[in-house]
Amino acid sequence: MTDMFSLEEQFRGIVLSLKEMNPTWMAANIADEIQTYENPPSLHRGALRRKINWILQRGRIENRSRCGAPRTVRTEQLKKTVKRLLHLKKGQSQRKVVFELQRHKVKEHQCKEQSRN
Repeated sequence: MTDMFSLEEQFRGIVLSLKEMNPTWMAANIADEIQTYENPPSLHRGALRRKINWILQRGRIENRSRCGAPRTVRTEQLKKTVKRLLHLKKGQSQRKVVFELQRHKVKEHQCKEQSRN
């Protein structure tokens, strides 16, 4: 990790330190205080309050850790199912293909469940 904090992390630190110094303050009070600063964030008041609320709920300065690439829905099982259902003939319409898939209940959410197994 670097010693320098990003602007977002600095902003989160300011919000959390204001809340620590004034425990009774709500997001609106903290937004009022921040808007009186020399360089306030260029957010509308509502957006600033939502951001402050989010920071207070999390209670952390650091970024949330993100996992790697999203899971694929192109599993071998799904490929075989689709291939079995689709016997494309020359000139077959896409609507009929979609109808066949829907008739056999092959949907995206089922594909995602299959990829998790």
